[in-house]
Amino acid sequence: MSEANMNRAAPMTRDDEDLIDTLIAISVVAKRLASKLQKELTKEGDKDGENE
Repeated sequence: MSEANMNRAAPMTRDDEDLIDTLIAISVVAKRLASKLQKELTKEGDKDGENE
């Protein structure tokens, strides 16, 4: 984005900052859940491989 366009952007409001914080928090939680799910699936895959 050019500097001229950035200077024309509306200033961030408190609501904008709250929304940004909320979206970041959602992203962090989603990443943790995905990591936990991947670990669980890997464990299940290891157990299934032992039974064959």
